Amino acid sequence: ARSPYIESLTRDGFEVLYMFDPVDEYAVQFLKEYKGKEVMSCMNVSAASLLDQRTQDDIKAEMEPLRKRIEDFLGDRVKQVRFG
Repeated sequence: ARSPYIESLTRDGFEVLYMFDPVDEYAVQFLKEYKGKEVMSCMNVSAASLLDQRTQDDIKAEMEPLRKRIEDFLGDRVKQVRFG
């Protein structure tokens, strides 16, 4: 499954458990921990806030290939490409 939530969580070192049964969402609400590991839905607000724990340097490094590609594409039409 390709999801920005899932990709970001796995990139940041979280393990993802896929649950497909409709009752799974209900069960996860009450299952807060399993074998010492916190369990949460990646679709809720608190899980999304985990993605915001990246530093500005992390985000800048992640965006650098895109910045370089845009700069190369635009060439002499711009002086500089930077993210604000």
